[in-house]
Amino acid sequence: VEYDKAFSFKRTDPKAAITSQERGILSEMASGYYATRKYDLAARTWATLIDPAKENNLADYMQIGRAFYNGENYKSADSVFSAIIKRTPDYLPAYVYTARTYSRMDPDTKLGLAKPKFEKVLIVAGNDSLKNVSEMMEALTYLGFLNMENGNYTLAKEYYNRMINLDPQNKENKIRGYNGLGSLESKAAGQEKTLEGKLGFLAKSAEAYERILAIDPANAYAKSNLSWVRDYQASVKKGINPNEIKGVVTNSAGQPLAFASVKIKDTAAETLTNARGEYKFEIPQGSEILVFSAKGYISQEVAITKSRVYNAKLAQ
Repeated sequence: VEYDKAFSFKRTDPKAAITSQERGILSEMASGYYATRKYDLAARTWATLIDPAKENNLADYMQIGRAFYNGENYKSADSVFSAIIKRTPDYLPAYVYTARTYSRMDPDTKLGLAKPKFEKVLIVAGNDSLKNVSEMMEALTYLGFLNMENGNYTLAKEYYNRMINLDPQNKENKIRGYNGLGSLESKAAGQEKTLEGKLGFLAKSAEAYERILAIDPANAYAKSNLSWVRDYQASVKKGINPNEIKGVVTNSAGQPLAFASVKIKDTAAETLTNARGEYKFEIPQGSEILVFSAKGYISQEVAITKSRVYNAKLAQ
């Protein structure tokens, strides 16, 4: 009954002060909107309940900002979090949600919109890094990945090593850091021209995955990636490349898709197409499935046979 009253509620005088009864009904309305994923309505209803004169109302403002964030109204979310930061410059949750908001606006991290925001999170959270381990790890993960994707390997390594050393007792964080290093070194190996250089990067990649297995011997992801690295090492040592495949990725109209992903299923082995949709890829022995994907397109899986040419046409 009270729930029905809330959704049928209309104020007789919008300019009048909100009574305690009306406040209760509006609060019920906002909670109902939120529960039914009408986030924008929830945020705007909660906003009517804000008392600017009230002290310690940061939680109320954060509630509004998170509702806008969950409703993908990122501009409004950013405005709310910015207002909180302006009012309370050391309030870490607002910095974290600001960074998340900008990350959502750049889901492929192509523009790096969240970079300065997560860098600020590191500064604010760093005032007590052990207390704020979760926030520190979120920022380090984003910044490590962003720099790795942009080819800034030295800086990416610094972030991944900070993850490893942040809390010596936290095994999960160490594993995340070593996974980042392993992926980074294998990515660098794929871009290296000389066989000797490839082997150097692959040795470091293997070491990172071995460190994970020393912490967690049953870690399936590390086992799979270590196996892939070792196959890669064996291929390089032979001085041959028997597992190189190539092809072109296009859309349904036959137009090339640049920066499409070509990946071996359930491994870290991956490459991207060039501006002409072309790719050339060294795959580990025993690979079974190729996964083609691109933002805005339906992923496609292709069984690996004796062929060395695999073209893909992705539908939207």
